[in-house]
Amino acid sequence: MKRFAAAGVIMMALFSFFGCGSGKSDLPGWVKTGDMVFDYYERTVGTPEKQPYYEVVLYAHSDSELRMEIYTDGGTPDEKVTERTVPMQVYRDVMSIVKETGMDGWNERSDTVGIAGHIYVCKFPGGEKMVRVSSEAMPEDGRSAFSRVLSILEDAAKE
Repeated sequence: MKRFAAAGVIMMALFSFFGCGSGKSDLPGWVKTGDMVFDYYERTVGTPEKQPYYEVVLYAHSDSELRMEIYTDGGTPDEKVTERTVPMQVYRDVMSIVKETGMDGWNERSDTVGIAGHIYVCKFPGGEKMVRVSSEAMPEDGRSAFSRVLSILEDAAKE
């Protein structure tokens, strides 16, 4: 019996060392099950009436999956919330865009632009806390980063 226990410990160590079966290792160590790990939000602004928002939120769920909540017509009586699980790959894909576009450093830039009429916001882990970036302070090509993130999230919602 001790041999089986020792073999189990060795197998767990090997899985851990080689990253097998530990999708949660993609998430920062401080993230717990149920914590938000990514948020995409958009809304039309600058109109006399309050406009509905669209939001997609990813939450830590398991080693291999995230819980996705999609809010359509948010903030209105017609608000609809759809919930589903998606593979951890979705987080990897959106975070690769964050890294590739330098989104995690937009708040420190001085050469940012804003866009009128619409606001886009993303929140994601950065170091030991969540980082919030928006279209109010983004580089000139920042809109394409938001579009790419949205495309990945919408594709995941369809699967």
